[in-house]
Amino acid sequence: MTASIVEWKFSEIDNTKIIYIVEVTKREGATWQLKKRYKEFDDLNKSIKKLVPNLPVLPGKTLFAVKDPAELEKRKQGLDAYLKVNKYGCFSFFGFSGRKNGFLCV
Repeated sequence: MTASIVEWKFSEIDNTKIIYIVEVTKREGATWQLKKRYKEFDDLNKSIKKLVPNLPVLPGKTLFAVKDPAELEKRKQGLDAYLKVNKYGCFSFFGFSGRKNGFLCV
């Protein structure tokens, strides 16, 4: 399974929130997209860090919401790099459920 962030956009519900579109592809070719906020990446990282201490670093949090397109693109690239280097992913994060311990190598 692979996962990558294909784009970012402002939320349709609240245009002050940023949504990252994650494309997940299974080995046999099935592909789907998920909408995730930065906080969900941060929560995933905190959960996995308890079990795997040497995780790659997420792009940093900011005191104020990032709105500059150049900064958002930079964060998108950092989150994408995190997904590619991080060998652990949460089943529920990628749209699966009911798996032992909720973790999966990607």
